[in-house]
Amino acid sequence: MILHPHPIAYLIGMIGSLLESIIGLYTGFLLVYIILQWLVQLQIVSLYRPLFRGITFARIINFLARWYEPMLTRIRHKIPGFGGIDFSPIVLFFLLQFIGYTVGYVFDRLAMLVQGLLA
Repeated sequence: MILHPHPIAYLIGMIGSLLESIIGLYTGFLLVYIILQWLVQLQIVSLYRPLFRGITFARIINFLARWYEPMLTRIRHKIPGFGGIDFSPIVLFFLLQFIGYTVGYVFDRLAMLVQGLLA
């Protein structure tokens, strides 16, 4: 006997998967932001080197900074750097990973609960 999920349980599961994917994408762009900053600080790439059609590293970093710097600044106020090393991106990365997994787990369990109640 094949059990089909109830439409509401299926919708809850899909919403959870979507939110988990969005958080994962946001985390991925955080890694891109961190790597670009390292490349510029280590002078491996020039900040104003054009990538394609006039878009420079500076424009990409500024775009990503608008998304991440407010959160990184709050973390920097709570956790100071040690020996000139900024740990705020690492803390934000693990925090986003934790939130993503938690959202996925909660929505998965909620979908299973709804499936059990409506079956």
